[in-house]
Amino acid sequence: MLIELRSLYQHSQANIVFLSVRQAMARLNIGQRRVQRAFEALLTRGWIAVHEPGGFNRKTPHATAYQLQNEPNASPGAVAPKPYMRWQPSQ
Repeated sequence: MLIELRSLYQHSQANIVFLSVRQAMARLNIGQRRVQRAFEALLTRGWIAVHEPGGFNRKTPHATAYQLQNEPNASPGAVAPKPYMRWQPSQ
């Protein structure tokens, strides 16, 4: 999942990546539960963070927007936060 998110990353878009569960299912050729578990694992381990949650409250449905935590934000001189380096498994 992280590789797919990295493949969608573009430096010009301020470190924002859009990928819905359905798109991830098609790209990875796996089921919905495995995709949801992969997203949850990346979120809890600190590899990605939710920038804007997806939903159906607009005129057109939109996917959740994620920020890759190993890439800096768009502001000049920004440094990547890299919280995944401090993650430790729970006992």
